[in-house]
Amino acid sequence: MTTLHLCEKEYYKVVKNNLQILKNWNRNYTIETILIALRQEMLSSVNNRLPQPNEGEMY
Repeated sequence: MTTLHLCEKEYYKVVKNNLQILKNWNRNYTIETILIALRQEMLSSVNNRLPQPNEGEMY
Protein backbone atom coordinates (compact mmCIF):
# COMPACT_ATOMS: atom_id res chain seq x y z
CA MET A 1 0.00 0.00 0.00
CA THR A 2 1.05 3.55 -0.60
CA THR A 3 0.14 6.31 1.82
CA LEU A 4 -1.30 9.36 0.09
CA HIS A 5 -2.22 12.64 1.69
CA LEU A 6 -5.50 12.92 -0.19
CA CYS A 7 -7.98 12.38 2.63
CA GLU A 8 -9.23 14.14 5.71
CA LYS A 9 -8.26 11.76 8.50
CA GLU A 10 -11.36 12.47 10.55
CA TYR A 11 -13.82 11.46 7.83
CA TYR A 12 -11.59 9.71 5.25
CA LYS A 13 -13.08 11.73 2.43
CA VAL A 14 -10.95 12.61 -0.58
CA VAL A 15 -9.91 16.25 -0.49
CA LYS A 16 -10.51 17.50 -4.02
CA ASN A 17 -7.73 20.08 -3.87
CA ASN A 18 -5.11 17.41 -3.17
CA LEU A 19 -5.65 15.56 -6.45
CA GLN A 20 -5.01 17.65 -9.57
CA ILE A 21 -7.55 15.85 -11.77
CA LEU A 22 -10.34 16.47 -9.25
CA LYS A 23 -9.32 20.10 -8.87
CA ASN A 24 -9.82 20.56 -12.63
CA TRP A 25 -12.93 18.38 -12.92
CA ASN A 26 -14.42 17.76 -16.36
CA ARG A 27 -17.72 15.92 -16.90
CA ASN A 28 -16.09 13.87 -19.66
CA TYR A 29 -13.73 12.13 -17.23
CA THR A 30 -14.36 8.43 -16.72
CA ILE A 31 -13.59 6.20 -13.76
CA GLU A 32 -10.61 4.96 -15.76
CA THR A 33 -9.32 8.54 -16.10
CA ILE A 34 -9.56 9.06 -12.33
CA LEU A 35 -7.89 5.72 -11.53
CA ILE A 36 -5.01 6.44 -13.91
CA ALA A 37 -4.49 9.86 -12.31
CA LEU A 38 -4.60 8.30 -8.84
CA ARG A 39 -2.03 5.68 -9.85
CA GLN A 40 0.26 8.37 -11.25
CA GLU A 41 -0.05 10.27 -7.97
CA MET A 42 0.86 7.13 -6.03
CA LEU A 43 3.96 6.65 -8.19
CA SER A 44 5.15 10.25 -7.87
CA SER A 45 8.41 10.76 -6.00
CA VAL A 46 6.65 12.94 -3.40
CA ASN A 47 4.38 10.09 -2.32
CA ASN A 48 6.89 7.32 -2.97
CA ARG A 49 8.87 8.12 0.18
CA LEU A 50 5.99 8.34 2.67
CA PRO A 51 6.18 5.92 5.63
CA GLN A 52 4.15 2.77 5.17
CA PRO A 53 1.82 1.27 7.80
CA ASN A 54 3.03 -1.68 9.84
CA GLU A 55 2.02 -5.18 8.74
CA GLY A 56 -1.67 -5.75 9.48
CA GLU A 57 -2.25 -2.12 10.50
CA MET A 58 -5.31 -0.34 9.15
CA TYR A 59 -5.59 3.37 8.50
